[in-house]
Amino acid sequence: MEFIDFANIAQSATALITNDPYYTYYWVALLVAGVAFLAFFALEAVALFTIAKRNGFKNKWMAFVPFLNTYYIGVLSEKNRTFGTKTKYVSLALAIVELIGVALGIAYSVAVIQLFATPYIKAVPEPFYNTAGEIVGSLFVGKYEVENLPSSLNWAWWLFNAYNGYFSSIINLVFIVLSVFVLSAFFRTYSPRNYMIFTIFSVLLPIKAIFMICLKNNKATNYVEYMREMQKRQYDAYQQYMRNNGGYNNGGYNNGYGGGYNNGGYGAGQGQAGKPEDPFGGLGEQPENKSNPSDDDPFGDLK
Repeated sequence: MEFIDFANIAQSATALITNDPYYTYYWVALLVAGVAFLAFFALEAVALFTIAKRNGFKNKWMAFVPFLNTYYIGVLSEKNRTFGTKTKYVSLALAIVELIGVALGIAYSVAVIQLFATPYIKAVPEPFYNTAGEIVGSLFVGKYEVENLPSSLNWAWWLFNAYNGYFSSIINLVFIVLSVFVLSAFFRTYSPRNYMIFTIFSVLLPIKAIFMICLKNNKATNYVEYMREMQKRQYDAYQQYMRNNGGYNNGGYNNGYGGGYNNGGYGAGQGQAGKPEDPFGGLGEQPENKSNPSDDDPFGDLK
């Protein structure tokens, strides 16, 4: 679907720059989309192939085949399931939706080229008014009319309206939902620390290949095991902090209360020992002798 996304972005930019509602420069948008798609597809293919090779997966050739590479993303995410289901089954559904979306997008492009090469399509601008209710200008909002359209182009006119009306919306919605499931599983596997932000940006923008190429040398990780390890490290850090600061016995509650009652009363004990230390003050802190300093870097997985 990246090709369609790039084409839509390029067409929107072209229409904004030229202020032309008749798709005169639609070929420019398709050309730009084609170049961008090939560049990002190559990055993604190399990334998936490298990940598969590093982690011992079979059928690495799938990384270089359109639509199959979408399915292969789920295969590479086998260590993390999606709602208890193997992610490859969800990625298979995603690949099918992607195939349908691209096929409709190509048919739509053919319809656009054929329709706007004829004089039968008229752009209808919408008038806008001032506070007195007078028409002060007009603005094109994507509304068209046809005059004497040949029957051979009825299919193109129907597809043009249906695609812009609901086809693209439905397909994009399904594609986005499935992409969230598949990409979140993938990034949980190869970048568990930052999987959420990588997933969001990859779904909103056609740039997932950039993240994938940066993570190509990472080992596959089970997210549940990763979280257990992180919790253990936080607990060990807290224990180390308590040992370094004498725990509860040195300068804490024992000295404060014990010294107070035994040496001149409660007030005197407070004066001697001062305020008790916060037993939870070090919770979440990292020990000074960390073995991996890059853990504090939120983008450490990209290095």
